[in-house]
Amino acid sequence: MIRIAICDDEPNIAKNIAEKTKIHADNLGIPILITVYNSGREFLSKYHIGDYDVIFLDIDMPELSGDALSAELVKIDPALLLVYVTNYCNDEVYTMLKYMPIGFLRKPFFENEIDSMLGVLKEKIVNVHRIYSIQSGRQVVKIPLKDIMYIESDRNYAYFYMNSSLSDDTKNNGNRNEIVKTRKKMDIIESELEQYGFIRIHASFLVNYRWIYSIHKNKIVLDDGETLPISRSRETYVEQKFMYFSRG
Repeated sequence: MIRIAICDDEPNIAKNIAEKTKIHADNLGIPILITVYNSGREFLSKYHIGDYDVIFLDIDMPELSGDALSAELVKIDPALLLVYVTNYCNDEVYTMLKYMPIGFLRKPFFENEIDSMLGVLKEKIVNVHRIYSIQSGRQVVKIPLKDIMYIESDRNYAYFYMNSSLSDDTKNNGNRNEIVKTRKKMDIIESELEQYGFIRIHASFLVNYRWIYSIHKNKIVLDDGETLPISRSRETYVEQKFMYFSRG
């Protein structure tokens, strides 16, 4: 199920986009759930993290522009996918690339472009919700890929640093992450997870690109402020892979 928010200040156009998206998704056999908003402020006032997988966002809205809304959304929920819907291509459209949308839909050619976009969304969202199973001690642990922030290796062991699987005891102790340990070599884990957005930034670290806030010359900064080192030989590779995964 792909949960789509459509935000356009013209109600008739928003309704039309919703109807066409639903028809094309049904034809492709892709289950979707659509909610329509007629202003950026309305969307922000009702949005909770995790409500939607993607927002189809009109760039040119008078009350709160697509640019301003995008700036808020990348701070609130970096995992929310952005698709810009526009009547035309101009300099304003290209400035929106700074928010790393997964694509653009042109209103005059919407029906020609929506099938391809739905295919991209299906692939990205299925990957986000994919489960990775690991042997930890005597039990098998099933981990949603989206909850893995990064993996650190130490000889023959790997430590999975999780974000959202915190127990109450862990939270009360002030620890930010739950750590799951397994006996498995990093090269094997990398080969299994690379296609799902995990980047090898260092011999000892494999990072989920969704949790990367910024990339510097010799380090990355995660959304929670933690920093991890980048090997000198991997600096260009890390930047290229991050841009590739971010833009779909």
